[in-house]
Amino acid sequence: MGILDCVANCLNPQDVFNICIKLCGQLMVHAEPVYRLVGFYSIGVISEGCQEQMRANLGDILNQMKSGFEDQDINVRSKSFVSLG
Repeated sequence: MGILDCVANCLNPQDVFNICIKLCGQLMVHAEPVYRLVGFYSIGVISEGCQEQMRANLGDILNQMKSGFEDQDINVRSKSFVSLG
């Protein structure tokens, strides 16, 4: 995830946020647990570089994250909580 972190810190945060949040949203509802895990974890990775965007959309993001906290797969649940910081 080092590349994603670098992208979030080096490019326009609004552009990075818009692209990542859309892709992460799709991953978070994927049938395969590994894809859901990556979706939740990626939210945490971009949070430093996209702080303002995350703050402005925090309610929506937390609503999405809620499904990760309740996921049937322990690894997905774990990464969901880790993503919060």
